[in-house]
Amino acid sequence: MKIKSIKKIVRNTRSGFTLIEIMIVVAIIGMLMMIAVPNVVKARKSAQANSCMANMKNIDQTIELYKLEQKATPADLNALVTAGYFKQVPSCPAGGTYTMPVDENSGVTCSIDEHNQVAGATTTTQQ
Repeated sequence: MKIKSIKKIVRNTRSGFTLIEIMIVVAIIGMLMMIAVPNVVKARKSAQANSCMANMKNIDQTIELYKLEQKATPADLNALVTAGYFKQVPSCPAGGTYTMPVDENSGVTCSIDEHNQVAGATTTTQQ
């Protein structure tokens, strides 16, 4: 008699998760993803814009150094590479391209407009 009751208890105590429990866990994970993904995307865009701004400031400073040493304005960014100031033409982390300043009062600009306005306005070299 005892053996039959033990077998009956063993059969009735199967372990595992029910469909409802799994659905609740999936719903919770989905809600957490809805909160986390937009923040990650925003942080990535912000990091790319900040890196682009740092690149533009670096290029501006390198252009000024080129002007002081060569006593001429570089024709384009490739002239800075040829003269040995850069190993390669700097590139925007978000895929934009840099444009040389058009006059003495302007700075290097990026083809992505949001990167030019991160600090408020376009970058300018300090005199």
